[in-house]
Amino acid sequence: MQLKLNEVHSVKLTSMNYLYLILFIGITLALHLNSVSRTAAVFVVPVFILMARKLPASRDILTFFSLFTIGVFTALTIKEGLDSTWNHWLLSREYYIIATRLTLLVYIIPFLLYWQISKKAPRYLVKGSFTNTIYTPFIWKGIKDPIWRALLIAGSVNIVVFAFIIDLPSSSSGALKVLSISFLFAIVNASLEEVFWRGLLLSYFVDALGEKSGLILSSFGFGLYHLSMGLNIWFCAGFIVGGFLLGGLAIRAKGILPSFVLHFLINLLMVMAGAIFHF
Repeated sequence: MQLKLNEVHSVKLTSMNYLYLILFIGITLALHLNSVSRTAAVFVVPVFILMARKLPASRDILTFFSLFTIGVFTALTIKEGLDSTWNHWLLSREYYIIATRLTLLVYIIPFLLYWQISKKAPRYLVKGSFTNTIYTPFIWKGIKDPIWRALLIAGSVNIVVFAFIIDLPSSSSGALKVLSISFLFAIVNASLEEVFWRGLLLSYFVDALGEKSGLILSSFGFGLYHLSMGLNIWFCAGFIVGGFLLGGLAIRAKGILPSFVLHFLINLLMVMAGAIFHF
């Protein structure tokens, strides 16, 4: 049954949903670990998808897994080619990294094509509301707050924590360079990641499996995709938690603007603190 965008679709976790989670974790790990596993995934993933075609409610979710595989493989193959020639570009290392974040557009394209063909609009690819309620810390259970206040608290906590780490250059030109690069990276990265991971992938996972399972799948995918950036598994575990919180914001707000605001702030602070670039 096709769901209307305003319907609440919250389904309990089932053994079948756990199976889809395991399959998606395996696909995400293989695609983002290295070029060898990524190439192997292109051959292995279709076999698993064919084997799983007769599973209950598998058609839509396996379509999304296929689109994800196509987009990620193409994007990372392009990025690998760019990385081998970046020193020939007339860009500094920092601006080159920002430019390569645009490869996230290749992640996005297959899902936009699916949207146009299927006419199934992604439910969270809208602004959303800052006045909807969210529960801290478990999205659906905890302390009830309007989203704007939860954002204010989360943002304040991040600013206080990063204030002990950020050490801007003493010169005005150096500080301006750090601030400009931080802003540019944050706006590009946060906007594209929110459009893909929350606006598109979370939307379609929720439609196929329900809010809780969709949130868990997209959160694991978001965390593990950072492996392709050279981060170790422990950092990626932190991004899984971050993906859960950002995805929860999108679900409760019914849109991605609130999650973008928090994502942008965190990215801005991370760059200023030297976690992305070494100035």
